[in-house]
Amino acid sequence: MEKNVRLRKLDFNEEIKVIDIINQDEDLKNTFAQERIVRSRLANSCYSALIEKDGKSIGFVMIVNNPRTNINEIDMGVLKKHRGKGYGTEALGILKEIILDNSLEVEIQTKRINVAAITSIVYNGFKLIRDDKDYYYYSIPEEEYRKTR
Repeated sequence: MEKNVRLRKLDFNEEIKVIDIINQDEDLKNTFAQERIVRSRLANSCYSALIEKDGKSIGFVMIVNNPRTNINEIDMGVLKKHRGKGYGTEALGILKEIILDNSLEVEIQTKRINVAAITSIVYNGFKLIRDDKDYYYYSIPEEEYRKTR
């Protein structure tokens, strides 16, 4: 796959840029409803990066440890005008390699109605592990971790 996007890891002082991206997009503002929750997620993030295309920020990815469940969760978003072009799928693939290289166990969830996210997640080899009335939950299969060890 040709590299159309890159992930630029953020240091602690730059993580506010994730909030800037969320605030640029009504859909992302609705998904990540409250800034204080986003700030809390950033504080519990072990990895956060901007998704960049041609030197411009078009989205973000984060790996966040949920302190209630002690599960590493993936948060990501792509600005509306850049959706549907494969950039989120490519960014998730890059993030997956980082996850495997660091032997992190993660989950990613998406609303049952978000067909584009489901397609991206499955394309990148994540497997469904459970669901509820609103969400699907996916993880990287154990055999993929064994390939990298």
